[in-house]
Amino acid sequence: MRDVFDMSRKELDRAAVLDKLSDGRLTSGDAATLLDLSTRHVRRLQAAYRGGGAIALRSARRGAPSNRAYPAGFKDGVLSIIGAHYGDFGPTLAAEKLLERHAIAVSRETVRQWMTEAGYWIPRARRKTVHQLRPRRERFGELIQIDGSLHAWFEDRGPMCSLLVFIDDKIGRLVDLHFCPSESTFDYMIAAKRYVGRYGKPLAFYSDKHPIFRSAKESETGGANLTQFGRALSELNIDIRTERSRTGWSRRCGSPEYPTSPQRTRSLSDTATGTMRSSPLRRARPPTRTGPWRSTKISTTPSA
Repeated sequence: MRDVFDMSRKELDRAAVLDKLSDGRLTSGDAATLLDLSTRHVRRLQAAYRGGGAIALRSARRGAPSNRAYPAGFKDGVLSIIGAHYGDFGPTLAAEKLLERHAIAVSRETVRQWMTEAGYWIPRARRKTVHQLRPRRERFGELIQIDGSLHAWFEDRGPMCSLLVFIDDKIGRLVDLHFCPSESTFDYMIAAKRYVGRYGKPLAFYSDKHPIFRSAKESETGGANLTQFGRALSELNIDIRTERSRTGWSRRCGSPEYPTSPQRTRSLSDTATGTMRSSPLRRARPPTRTGPWRSTKISTTPSA
């Protein structure tokens, strides 16, 4: 039965060069140049290789404890102190308290490793962030998610354009789409006018913090300044709510960040120009309560 032992890449390279040196395919000078060693050191390695083979080239310190290792039982003693007094501390603060109160000098990285092994500390990469899901609204029309995305929606059949989408929060269904050269206040007003004329006023629109929906400047009274789109909604008594994250419609419909097949994009394009019977949103659900939250519609044509 042949013995199996581990060697580093450096030791394997040395064994290959010394094998060629033993066969006469290399000189001592060439071997010294390849290994970046002196010829005297090469001769010492060659003697060890002849006497014990490749295993003689392994480091004698392999598997031995480090010269800077802590005494036996020291780690257990430190962890017992941490568990008794600083189990809910971070590694940096725990290392400071060990030095300050117990005169035990241990680096914070060593404390971090020991606390991680003992389960007192969870590295940031292993932590699971749980986000509370916002509950869906109970009625159709209470909250409408609005967003836009610049993309080659028509592939090579037309220029790149932005697609503005309106999604009902409760049923998760596309209720209005609008193609435009770019996201602008005017185009959002056109899309909102069409939606209100078809379904009536929603309770609120929900969007990201695009400058169209939210102004970074504060008003003289200390509140947020309304944008032109916000003023138009305020006149209709429609609230506008903004969040830091995207509304998430592009994850379901397709966008440059979440590419879809050309067939899915064509389906979305046909939906925008047709009857929306091929809506790509697959998780639509019926509302908890039947009927819209408000049945009153607003006339979108000017009065005589």
